[in-house]
Amino acid sequence: MARTKQTAKKSTGGKAQAPRQYDMLCREVYQKTGLKQLQTDDCVFICYVSNIFGQQELTNEDLLINSKFLNMDVVPEKKRVYKSCCHPVAAMILFTYVDNNGIRHNREELVHEFEKAIK
Repeated sequence: MARTKQTAKKSTGGKAQAPRQYDMLCREVYQKTGLKQLQTDDCVFICYVSNIFGQQELTNEDLLINSKFLNMDVVPEKKRVYKSCCHPVAAMILFTYVDNNGIRHNREELVHEFEKAIK
């Protein structure tokens, strides 16, 4: 029994709090780079912006109520803020699982901006 308790107290990093500390560090860094953490899932962070010159900043209402994601027409290149994204909404979704991260995006520039910010 004593051996089981001792094993349970240690983690991969040698300390019981290592996974929690890593998670807290990731949250802090991701939020400082402009990603927003979902309230419905602590492991998902998002960033979305308008990809059309002169259009005001997007809100949650634009995306959910006004269905901006449903109207994903191709934006002419001369009107795009981010040339690599042909959609009116440019987005990046980052998810964490234990000590791994994954990214889905529709604009390459956002990934480069994020990588530069976390360095």
